[in-house]
Amino acid sequence: MTFAGQAARLGVVAALVLLGCSRHEPTNELAPVSAQSASEVMAEPAEPGAGEARDRSLRAQSLPREQVLRLALISSQPAEAVARYGRLIDWLAERAGYEAGDLVVHDSADHVIGKLCDGGADLLLESVYPVVVAMLGCHALPVAVAAKGNSYRYSSTVVVRPDSDVQELEDLGGRDILFEDDRSTSGYLVPRSMLEQVGLAVEPSDQSSRAGAVRYRFGREEMNLVGWVVHGLATAAAISDQDLANFAGAELRIIARSEPLPRQTVALSPALGAGARERISAALLAATAGASDALRTADTAGFVELNDDDRAFLERMRAMVPRVEKGP
Repeated sequence: MTFAGQAARLGVVAALVLLGCSRHEPTNELAPVSAQSASEVMAEPAEPGAGEARDRSLRAQSLPREQVLRLALISSQPAEAVARYGRLIDWLAERAGYEAGDLVVHDSADHVIGKLCDGGADLLLESVYPVVVAMLGCHALPVAVAAKGNSYRYSSTVVVRPDSDVQELEDLGGRDILFEDDRSTSGYLVPRSMLEQVGLAVEPSDQSSRAGAVRYRFGREEMNLVGWVVHGLATAAAISDQDLANFAGAELRIIARSEPLPRQTVALSPALGAGARERISAALLAATAGASDALRTADTAGFVELNDDDRAFLERMRAMVPRVEKGP
C-alpha cells in the first residue's frame, strides 16, 4: 500500500516513530468511510478519466440490460476504481459478445454484493472474503483467480517479536493478537481460521470471557500491526506476506504461515445463463494474453482458472464465514 511503501523507503524506524505520533489506535470496530456511489463519480468532471467514465455509463444506460457487461467493485475511492478498470471492462465486454461494458462501484460491500446477487452486476472482482459472502448469499460462482500486480497468490502470516516466548500458534492461548479489519482475508478470516484449527477460542478483547481464549482487536493498517508488536503493545499480529515485505527492517518473527491464497477472485452472478457464463469466463482467461494495456491500467497481470486447492480453500472459507459473522 502507498503509505506502507513510503514507510519502507524511509526506513522502518522512522515509520514507527510516525506510528507513535499519528496512527490510529487499534479498535474492535472499523471507522466509517464516506459513501460515494458510481453515479456520484460521474458528477465530478475534474477527476482524471471522468469524461470517459461518463460516456461509458451513458452508453450503457442507452442499451438493453442484456447487452451490457457490468463489473462490480468495492472501493472507497470510486473515481479511482472507474479510471483503473474502465478499459478492462470494455475489453471483456467486447470479447464476451456484449455491446458495452460498465462498472458498479460502491464503498459498501453489502450494496455491491446485492447488485451481483440480483443481476444488477454480472461479475465481481474482489478478495476471497466478499466473494465467499456472495457465494453464501446467492450462490455466486467463482471462476478465476485475478492477479494483483504480478502476484496471483499470497499467504497470511502471524508474527511476534524475536524475543517473544511464543513459538507456535498454540502458545497464543490467553494472549492478544491484532487483526487488520473484519473484512480482510489474509488479515482476519484466514489467521482466525488457523487459530481455531489448533483448538483455540478466538474472541474480541472487549468481550473475552473464556480462559485461554485468544483476544483480538483490529489494527486497521499494516503499520499499526507491525508497530504495536515491535513495541510490545500486542503479542502477535496477522499480516499478509506481501504487506510484511514492506517492513523488511522490522524485528519480527513469523510463527505461522498459511497455504497460498488466491490474491483476488472473480465470481459471476447467479442471474447469468450458462452461455453467458462460458463467454465471460473465456474472455477473462483470454485477457491475460490479449489485453495488455487494459491489464496494465488495472494493475493486474491477468486471470487464471481456479485450481483444486483454490476450490477447496473457498469451500473451507464458506464454512468459516457464517461462524465469524455470527460472533462469539
